[in-house]
Amino acid sequence: MKVQIVGSGVVGQATGRGLCVKGHDVTFVDINADVLRPLHESGYKVSMSIVKDVDATLISVPTPTARGRLVTDYIEAASKSVGRAISGGDYQVVVMRSTVPPGTVEDVVIPILEDASGMTVGRDFGVCMNPEFLIAKTADEDFLNAKSFIVGEYDARSGGVMDEMYRPWDVPVIHMPIKAAELLKYTSNVFGALKITYFNIIGKVAEGLGLEARTLVETVAEHSHVLQNPKYGIYPGQPYGGMCFPKDTLAFIEYLRSNGTAKYSTLFEAMHQINHSIAKDTNVTIPEYAEV
Repeated sequence: MKVQIVGSGVVGQATGRGLCVKGHDVTFVDINADVLRPLHESGYKVSMSIVKDVDATLISVPTPTARGRLVTDYIEAASKSVGRAISGGDYQVVVMRSTVPPGTVEDVVIPILEDASGMTVGRDFGVCMNPEFLIAKTADEDFLNAKSFIVGEYDARSGGVMDEMYRPWDVPVIHMPIKAAELLKYTSNVFGALKITYFNIIGKVAEGLGLEARTLVETVAEHSHVLQNPKYGIYPGQPYGGMCFPKDTLAFIEYLRSNGTAKYSTLFEAMHQINHSIAKDTNVTIPEYAEV
């Protein structure tokens, strides 16, 4: 397949190089000549303008936050440029690789593509959301060794192009609505942030007790039924209850407050309050403990 990567940063380069390894014809596109120069010197096709006749255009531009809000400037500019380029051309799929909140592709990207191209999504071109799960230091290896690919598809025709693109990997391509794929990426990333924060708190508690935290947390990771079962606790509408979790959460909050680490209790206070709210919303009865 002929593929172009619009935005040749870490994700774009790892994706493009991996697609080249698998036999696809890839062009790296970027407005920064300094980004393209080493790629060109390494023998890859590069361009400072959007290529018109390709099977798929993968948008992989930055999505930074400023003052806590997503900056969509790069997404909008790239979408406009792609829309102009595909105008009047053969059917291709425009694929969002950048991380964006649910609704961005349908409410921002598609209208810009249609307006700039004068074409209609689903008839003249396809659209997909294809979130990446790459670690910066090992991005190339992560992409080449992917165990699956997530594809949020506008329609079956759009998703079918992605099936063809990822066929050389011989791994599952999991299809879902576009908004689901957008949310899935945030679900994964924010859980990672939450998990790291949680174990940093445990590390501070262990440190205050004069304990060696690494052995403690590794033992939990390897032997706790909560962490050993990847599906434990993941189903919505099922707040935690029973004899242990509510009382132990409150006891741990009080322990943090009384041992000089009260600043770390806010995570668990919020967790306890949210759990009660979910229980109320879903009519699930859990032990009635006093609010913290």
